[in-house]
Amino acid sequence: MQEIVTLLLIGIGLSMDAFSLSLGIGTYLKSNKKIIFLASSIGIFHFIMPIIGNILGNRIIMFLDIEANIILGILLIIIAIKMLIDLIKNEEVNVDFKYISLFFLALIVSVDSFITGLGLSAINKNILLSSLTFSMCAFTISYLGLKLGEYSRVILSQYANYLGIAILFILGIKSFFV
Repeated sequence: MQEIVTLLLIGIGLSMDAFSLSLGIGTYLKSNKKIIFLASSIGIFHFIMPIIGNILGNRIIMFLDIEANIILGILLIIIAIKMLIDLIKNEEVNVDFKYISLFFLALIVSVDSFITGLGLSAINKNILLSSLTFSMCAFTISYLGLKLGEYSRVILSQYANYLGIAILFILGIKSFFV
């Protein structure tokens, strides 16, 4: 029972960056299909990445120097700046997130679960159960973030645009310091 609680807490912790991202992006996504796609992609990557991390182990860390947080930060800041420019021009902010963009956002925000997979066998020998727990947490928390962002757009109207921009910009800057 203690292992399940530990896995749930790790899963929730791994999902917090996905929640923040989802909250910001949710203020702009108007398609329920894209909301489900993004939440599902994040959930799937949070299932796959710990397994890959566990299989490859520490050997891959020696060969690759991946700074996913830098890539994520740059991407989030670019999106926030484009949204801000549209608002300053008094244009309706209409960021059209393509499915491929959402796919890569889901991938980048899930890299931390890959790193967690490297040491996962020290916590729980059942890697599939661990990955399934992470996946369920990530999907649920991301979906809630997206819906909360969407709801804030309806309630706050144009102010939700400013909220989304602020969240994405802060997350982008924060990504450089992680």
